[in-house]
Amino acid sequence: MSVVAGRGKGGKGLGKGSAKRHRKTTQQTMGISKPAIRRLARRGGVKRVSAGVYSEINNMAKTYLEGIIRCAVTYCNHGKRKTVSCQDVLYSLKKQGVTLIGFGSTR
Repeated sequence: MSVVAGRGKGGKGLGKGSAKRHRKTTQQTMGISKPAIRRLARRGGVKRVSAGVYSEINNMAKTYLEGIIRCAVTYCNHGKRKTVSCQDVLYSLKKQGVTLIGFGSTR
């Protein structure tokens, strides 16, 4: 019985492989993608989205989420934990004035 190390189960793509072409990577920072923003806008009843809106929405979403995450981490630190729980996020959202239903009781 011969075992080939580091190749997984095989399937298609057996062999040594060939030289890979260098691909240009897109300069996309972490954020909400363009199609995702468009889908959210459609759900909100928007018919057309201007090109300059995408970066602005990304900035606003980042600011909003930073506040929620900062508050959730504060709750986590107060509980002497290192892992942020779902309850921490729910409490931070409630503090911001958003109440989510369906994620357990928030006492």
